[in-house]
Amino acid sequence: LNHGAITAHLSEQMQRADLEHVAVAMIDVDGMKAVNDTYGHVSGDAVLRTVSAALAGEGVVVGRYGGDEFLAVLPGADRGRAESYVDRAASALRESTVTDEETNATIRMLASIGIAVFPDDAATIGGLIEAADSAMYTAKKRRALQSGVVARRRNDRVSAVIADLVPLLTSPGSLDRK
Repeated sequence: LNHGAITAHLSEQMQRADLEHVAVAMIDVDGMKAVNDTYGHVSGDAVLRTVSAALAGEGVVVGRYGGDEFLAVLPGADRGRAESYVDRAASALRESTVTDEETNATIRMLASIGIAVFPDDAATIGGLIEAADSAMYTAKKRRALQSGVVARRRNDRVSAVIADLVPLLTSPGSLDRK
């Protein structure tokens, strides 16, 4: 679903009298710009399709919320069920890869996921999406901090090499030129 369709679906679910809760998960595909810039949009599209498949589940409706963001609606899900969904989706993403046809490179999936539950966290669509988005950014920052600590423990040289490579990989230009 596109942005309009997924938010309309969320609205419908929040208005259902038979549901006590509706959980949403905001998912940001980390490194999407680097994938598109390094391997091209064909591989980027393959990554998005793979992420969408990993996010799918029984009763879960997934839509593209923005460029590299997805919104998953879990009708009837409380916080515990939403957290189980996140664990399952994160595990599926870790196991998923895309192979770039031109270079034969393996592209791994990584995403930051935040959840919010109606009516516990917010009573409106905007408030619920904002709460899930905030939780997603918190998860992204937490992982970045943990990664930085691990890199510093391993070796400052590794951190220096990564600091040199990331700008190169995300810069414009063909893969051959890089």
